[in-house]
Parts: sequence; structure tokens; C-alpha cells
Amino acid sequence: MQKSDLVKIMAVVWLQWPQFELQNALVDLWFRIFKNENLDDVKIAFESWLKQPRKFPPTTGEIFELLRKNTENAAEQITEGEAWRTLLACVELFGARRGDEAASWLKSRSSQIWRSVEILGWRQICAWKLEDEVANRAHFWRVFSDLRKRDELAKISGREIPKPLEALQLTTRKNINSLVIKLTNEVKTIA
Repeated sequence: MQKSDLVKIMAVVWLQWPQFELQNALVDLWFRIFKNENLDDVKIAFESWLKQPRKFPPTTGEIFELLRKNTENAAEQITEGEAWRTLLACVELFGARRGDEAASWLKSRSSQIWRSVEILGWRQICAWKLEDEVANRAHFWRVFSDLRKRDELAKISGREIPKPLEALQLTTRKNINSLVIKLTNEVKTIA
């Protein structure tokens, strides 16, 4: 989203409250928060917010919450291919070093995509090689589909479905991390 797009949206909204001035600092703050969001999704969130009687202009938190809810509802309908494209876009936007920002961005789009990334590991995904794209995509799709099936079963049954794969992955990742720390310490003592 471009800053000029956000200014247009905010100007229309703030027209309803002439006593509140739309200042540059406010626009800058909002842009920092929403710059990586889809313009149409942000417009829908503002429109949803405006449908309720309000005494004051919106806060970033109110709009972000509506944005998250709207995209979460849409995310239930997301296909494996759309999830894969979203993941690739996120890797391109944030890379391995900005994992926290990538997590927020993915969570705002689909909790299923984010949970898949948690299982596979953000840094591991960022390290995937281009020549292995077919295998990587298939692996991501399998995890994503399994999570979707588990969520559907949980909705039908009304209870939480066990998560053996996630538990195994988390345990394996912790073991690998502790092994790396031990090896790093040993190398430091040798050097």
C-alpha cells in the first residue's frame, strides 16, 4: 500500500470529525502500521468500522483488529496455492532476519499459514533452495492441509485435536538448538 492511498482513506473518515485534525505525524504512524497490508483489505476494515455509530475517529488497534478478523474469515477459504504464494511473498518481504515482523504479517493473513510456518521453522523456510521448490511446496502443502483438516475436525467435534506433529517438531527444534549452543560453546573453548 502507498502512503497516498492511506491518506485518501483517512481523509474521508476524518471528514466526519471536523474537530479532529488529520496531522502528518498521525498519517506517518498509521502508514508504519499498515504499509505491508493489502489496500483493499484496509478499505474493507475502515468501511466495517464506519458502519457502527462512533463518537471519535478510529484507533490503529480498532482498524487492525477488524483487518485481522476480516482476513481470518477469508483465510478459512484460502487454498494451498494461495497460502504458498502468501508465504513466498512474506519471505521476499521480510527474509530470515525479520522473523518477528514476518510472524505478525502472516498471522494477520492466516493463522493456518503461520502455524504451518511454526512447524516448518521460519529460518528453514527462508533457507530453502530454489531448485527444490516443487518438493518444498509439496511439504508446505502437506503441513498446511493437515492443519486445515485438524481445524475442521475440531470444529465438528467441538474439542481440540491432538497435535503430535507440532509437538515432535518443537521438540526436535529445541534439541537442535541446544546442540548448536553446545557445539558453539565447545568451539569457543577450543579456540
